[in-house]
Amino acid sequence: MTWEYKGNLKGPRGERGTQGLPGLNAEATDAGVAAYVSADVSATSTAVKNLIGELTGVNPETYAYNVHEGNMGIIRNALRNGNARISVHGSSTPYGHSSGTPYLYTSYTGRLNRIMAGRFGPKGPGMMIPWEFYVPPYELQTFNRNYFFGGTYEARPFGIYTHGAIRITGTTSFIGVRDVDCDGFRVIFAGPVGGGTATVSVDGVSVGTVPTSPDTTGTTFTKESGYAFDSVSGTGQVSVVIPAVPKGDHTLTISPNTVGGAAAFTVLSIEPLVRTRPGVVVSNLALSGQSLGLASLTTSDTSNGFQGMSVSMDAPRAHLNIGQFGTIDYIDQVPIATFKTNLGRWIDRSRSATPVANGGTKIAADALLVAGQPINEAAYPATSGIPFSAYTTASYEVAAAYDAPLLDLTELFVSYAAGVAKDLYADDLHLKPIGHEMIAKAVDRVVMLEV
Repeated sequence: MTWEYKGNLKGPRGERGTQGLPGLNAEATDAGVAAYVSADVSATSTAVKNLIGELTGVNPETYAYNVHEGNMGIIRNALRNGNARISVHGSSTPYGHSSGTPYLYTSYTGRLNRIMAGRFGPKGPGMMIPWEFYVPPYELQTFNRNYFFGGTYEARPFGIYTHGAIRITGTTSFIGVRDVDCDGFRVIFAGPVGGGTATVSVDGVSVGTVPTSPDTTGTTFTKESGYAFDSVSGTGQVSVVIPAVPKGDHTLTISPNTVGGAAAFTVLSIEPLVRTRPGVVVSNLALSGQSLGLASLTTSDTSNGFQGMSVSMDAPRAHLNIGQFGTIDYIDQVPIATFKTNLGRWIDRSRSATPVANGGTKIAADALLVAGQPINEAAYPATSGIPFSAYTTASYEVAAAYDAPLLDLTELFVSYAAGVAKDLYADDLHLKPIGHEMIAKAVDRVVMLEV
């Protein structure tokens, strides 16, 4: 059969394309069309995928690989049951650079939280990490303006990525979060044995004491079970829930005291909660500049204060871990084999439900990879000759090997030049708010299996 080709392929927004197949009016073979489409990944293949999406009813702005009930079953069951927890890991894009401040709410992670709140009801902003740069002279609260401090406090070299913990010392010092809509707070401390306690106040009124050490007893509010404790170093995670009723805007303040131990404690996170209704919690555990190597750190769980996945995987109790990695690994030119090994470790740890050496309780979670957000490679040249695309390809290979779902942002944004032309980029690496909104909507569609 012969046919005459006179039309052009559609562009990404349905507009008429600028180029038809070679040899207009000539017979086109399946092989010839396939070769032509695959040779032009920046424009033609994207246009074809948009056209196919329109014809089949698939949303053309979501490019997902290997997403199915089998590898998204844990989060899907949690959503069906009405309560689900999602954690997002990675570097500056999920962290929130150029999304508008405060990043906790305006990043694509925060926007995903807002979308989920619209679907299932507000549940809270997720775990608030007290990043070390809150300590003077920096105290750049672009990430989260809810935190406030007083007296003596210092950054501690552990927590998530070794940067997510602050130590409060002295009975006149305090840490708190203010003006958040909730009916309770979950606080996670990192403490050595020794019976330490702290005084907690809600809206300026003291409501009792909480344990800040694994062996503390006799406090008003008791620790939750199943959080990591290392018998070798004598350090553990201590999780405590503090009511704040009725639901509304509340402020929590925590101060050290000398009852049962030294007047000091270390905070790993404070999470405002809506305990009295179901919903979905999305926690932003990303941090600018962090590589996959730190995100997949497990060997230090018992040796230097829970700086690895015992914090980022175990403490959040997530049903889905979303990981966007590759940009910092490209900038650092991490060997592809190392990148793939680390990504596999991250997926394995996410899915594992068996206890680990430090005694922490882990629940199995699904793992979704987000890969390929284009960057200006001319501004960040591949000093060792590894192109940025190699990390996206490696992510696909790991996704295939581990039967993991993957969202490809290369297909969503097409290229750095195309993104700049659409005014999506704020600089060589980071997206403007509209770009964060696009990722949030794409991730939501993957989570809901609308792909």
